Amino acid sequence: PGSTCNELWSDYVEKYVLNSAISEVSATANYDAATRTISVPTTVRYALNAEDQNINLFAVLIEQDVPAIYQVNGFSSIGSDVLLPWSAGGEYAQSMVFNFNYEDVARATWGSTFLGTSGLLPSSITAGQEYKVDDILFTLPKDTDIKPNDCQVIVMMFDANTGKYINAVRTAKIGADPTGIN
Repeated sequence: PGSTCNELWSDYVEKYVLNSAISEVSATANYDAATRTISVPTTVRYALNAEDQNINLFAVLIEQDVPAIYQVNGFSSIGSDVLLPWSAGGEYAQSMVFNFNYEDVARATWGSTFLGTSGLLPSSITAGQEYKVDDILFTLPKDTDIKPNDCQVIVMMFDANTGKYINAVRTAKIGADPTGIN
C-alpha cells in the first residue's frame, strides 16, 4: 500500500506564488566611487495594520557577467536524459567548459545573521505607511575585481519570530536605467 496524490509539487508552488504579499519592499543601489561604498536605501510598506512584529532585513550583493576561466562539468560522463544537454551525448557534454560568464555571483552579505538585522522596522506597522531604511551598506575592498556597475542587491524581509520569508526585491544594476527591464 502507498498513498496517492492528485497534486504535483508545482501545484503547491503555484498556490504559494499566487498568494498576495502582505508587504512591499523596494530598494535602489547607489555607488560612491570616492568611498567605494554601495548604499541601498530601502522602503517597506504593509497592506494591513500589524502589531507585535519582529521583522528583519537581510541583503546580498550580487554581481553579473563575472568572467570564468573555465568550469568543470561533472555531468559530462554521466548518461542521463534528465541532465541533458550537460550529460554524455549532450550539446555541452565537455569535461571543461570555457568562455562563459557567471551570473548572480554572491559577493557579500549584510545582516547580523542570515535572517537579517532586527530593529530597523517598528513592531507596530500602520497600513500604507512607508518605512525607510538607510542602514544597508557594502564597502568594496580597494584591491577587488568586483565591478560596481555589474552589481545588484537583493533585499529580503524575514519574520524573525518564525524565520519565515516575507518578501524580497532585487535592485536594478547600479547605474542602469531604472525604467528598463531587468
